[in-house]
Amino acid sequence: MKEIDFLEEYSAIFERSLLFSIVSRSMGLVSLENLLDKKKYNQRDVFEFGMCLVKDGRVPELIDKILTNIINLETDKERKILKNIQKDAVLSIQQGISSEELMWILNSYVNIELDKATEKYNEINEYISKGLLHESIKKQDSYIEIYKHIAEKVVNEFYKREKILEA
Repeated sequence: MKEIDFLEEYSAIFERSLLFSIVSRSMGLVSLENLLDKKKYNQRDVFEFGMCLVKDGRVPELIDKILTNIINLETDKERKILKNIQKDAVLSIQQGISSEELMWILNSYVNIELDKATEKYNEINEYISKGLLHESIKKQDSYIEIYKHIAEKVVNEFYKREKILEA
């Protein structure tokens, strides 16, 4: 694998990992379900497969074992490194480490200046954070109405139950 190809694949892993980290830390792991690439999952891509296991609540030891087995099937040295980067990202996201710390971990695999990695991290973080805030504000009123409706329904059912038990 040429260095340019390695760095291109690394950059894609770096960006996707940070996106998943920021979203999951803001909205929970379940929020990642619609972001998973089903085709890559079926091909046992380490990141997509691992994130699906994380989303499904599998324990870290099981995920580590499965991903290690997949990585051990790889014969290409550079691809093996990329898969290990993906595995580190998956396990870090599962542990809930900060997105900035994940950036440091991922950056430790390559000779890219930390300033450039930090700049890309800040760009991703700012964009996703603004987007999540904007969408949350748009949905806030409807959530309040939904919560009110749910609370009213549950309380009314409780009182109906009480009246039946009293009779």
